[in-house]
Amino acid sequence: MDHKRLLLPGFLSPELCKELIFIHKSCGVVGYRPHVLSTTLSHLVATNSAALIMPFIALRERVKEAVEEFFGCEFELFVEFTGLISWRRGANIGWHSDDNRDYLRQRHFSAVCYLNTYEQDFHGGLFHFQDGEPATVVPTMGTVLIYSANKENVHCVNEVTDGERITLALWFTRNSTHDEDKKLLDQLVNVMARIPVERGKLSVSLQEELRVQNAGISSQPSQGQEGSEVNLEDQPSPGNQNENLVTTNTVTKTPLHSCFVPLPASTNMYWVSESKVELKLGQDVGDGGASGNTSLEDDQGYYICVERLASLGFQCIEQLDVSDSTPDKPVKLRYQQQDIAYEFSNILHALQVVQFHEWRGSFPAYLQNMQDIKCDELNIVKRQRTSEYTNTCAPHHGRSPNLSSHKGTLETMITSWENHMSILWLELSQMLPAWRSIGALFSR
Repeated sequence: MDHKRLLLPGFLSPELCKELIFIHKSCGVVGYRPHVLSTTLSHLVATNSAALIMPFIALRERVKEAVEEFFGCEFELFVEFTGLISWRRGANIGWHSDDNRDYLRQRHFSAVCYLNTYEQDFHGGLFHFQDGEPATVVPTMGTVLIYSANKENVHCVNEVTDGERITLALWFTRNSTHDEDKKLLDQLVNVMARIPVERGKLSVSLQEELRVQNAGISSQPSQGQEGSEVNLEDQPSPGNQNENLVTTNTVTKTPLHSCFVPLPASTNMYWVSESKVELKLGQDVGDGGASGNTSLEDDQGYYICVERLASLGFQCIEQLDVSDSTPDKPVKLRYQQQDIAYEFSNILHALQVVQFHEWRGSFPAYLQNMQDIKCDELNIVKRQRTSEYTNTCAPHHGRSPNLSSHKGTLETMITSWENHMSILWLELSQMLPAWRSIGALFSR
């Protein structure tokens, strides 16, 4: 049997790997297996983070070209699935091929892009082929593994014992009816058609630019995943103030602010269950992996957005009610015992800004100079049949100092994220007409 497979070290730059990790850590949801988290392009669009698909576009093209060249099928393939997938402690999968279910038969070729490194960022999680060479693949940042998705390349991944193993997974098909781009274009058209461009929300020049770029786009019923419509006009205002707090929102928002402030999906998609109920093997990670029958009232676990923030030393000033169907209420953060003078639109908005600065290594000086928090002492109290949890990562005693005096630094922290998102969003709006014309997503 011919075990056709190819290993491409250094295919992705470290900078791109880190950017994709930022996207996953700020947008990821419960995945298709226990201890697995996933971020699909469809999910990014559905949660008003469509701008974040832009870093994927050129990479998808490059990987597809490499697959077509290696397997001798130039210009024959379509991208069937694109998704960031991370495996945390306890995650593993036994011997299988990637087309081992009837609903996966359309997958002809696989590509795994490793975004971080074995024994540096995680332990365990080695990739093993059942037959042929190489028998074992050691994940290294920037390496891409390409192989046929059929029984010629049966493989497994052993258990991750520590850390978080993060990859970008792509599958390719010869069957155009399974082209991922068609669904993404439908979603993008629907989202862009609902962008509010009334005078006063966006500048006149930007209104005209959007009118030209979106000419001919008419609103259609939402086809976003998870069965929830993404309505930008219904998002909560970031400017609402809690009168009980002595903090003020001093940051001026960009004209495009409402176009890319993330809108969370349903709460159970961010709830990491510790009940260890196995989902159906091979369930499409594009579904988000969340079981519609899971009751958080009967479950034990933790909220992934809060855990991500806590790992970097941040808390929500007020407890979140995870029994809400959608976590879309305004949020304020505390770093150690310091209140941050900004009200985020929701927990996902807060997480995205914080993860952005973690990626860029650009946390303001007042955060860098504070005493390092011992995040290994993170203790998210397990909750059973209650709607509250307590995060005891950074104990709070008495009134917290206010950081509103750091207006310049705070404004830089928020607006630098907004500027980055504005650039991606405008690039998306400029490319969409051409994508619609061709019927596929491509880079310039």
